[in-house]
Amino acid sequence: MKEVKWTKLADNSLGRTINYLKENWTEKEIKNFLFALQSTIIRLRKYPETSIAIKGKEFRRAVIDKNNNLIFRVKPSMLIILYIWDSRQNPQKLKKIIE
Repeated sequence: MKEVKWTKLADNSLGRTINYLKENWTEKEIKNFLFALQSTIIRLRKYPETSIAIKGKEFRRAVIDKNNNLIFRVKPSMLIILYIWDSRQNPQKLKKIIE
């Protein structure tokens, strides 16, 4: 099973997502999001190839829930989480992040 490393950018995007949920939703939605995030990471540690390759095979995208995706890289023994992506955003912003 791969080790998981969070980048600073990923930590920041997770914080923004949780803050958004705190301001606009309930504690239940925050718990649901965190559970879905944890479940996604557990699955990806074992089976990273189940995610969608973007920009060649260098980056991958996995669905957390209907609005959020996990952007990450796979190394031989590590999963590097790069960003929590809100799929309602302009896709051009994601291009800038992964370039």
